[in-house]
Amino acid sequence: MDLLGPYHSHALLSAILAHSARWCRSDSNIRDALAPYENRTVFFNQAKTLLHEIFRDGHYNIPTIQASLLLSVQCCGRGDWTSAWMYSGIAFRLVEDLGINIDGRTLYLGRFPGRQAIHVNSTSTNATTVESMFDPRKTHPEC
Repeated sequence: MDLLGPYHSHALLSAILAHSARWCRSDSNIRDALAPYENRTVFFNQAKTLLHEIFRDGHYNIPTIQASLLLSVQCCGRGDWTSAWMYSGIAFRLVEDLGINIDGRTLYLGRFPGRQAIHVNSTSTNATTVESMFDPRKTHPEC
């Protein structure tokens, strides 16, 4: 994750810290270092706050999806099933909203039966094809 690069997100970083701190509690040095952060609760709350700001502003991207999924896992671990379903549902809908679930090789004109498919040729000279923006076959599993 490049520092402040296109895939950097403070919400994602906080979610990663909250999630990974759980697995480091057996190490006394790390446990002592986490004590001022209420044993990862501060990171969890910060990730929630930052995600809610992102949802409010509507400027979401792949790191937002990843942070939502990590918070969903954290909520499962805490037994908060309602929040877990909420964060995972948001992540799945953002995947659809960003179009990551669409196969870039075939685009359909609308959701109505009988519409013709557009087959996107990756060797096309048109630089605005879906595959030139990203490859959903790689991006979707990464989310």
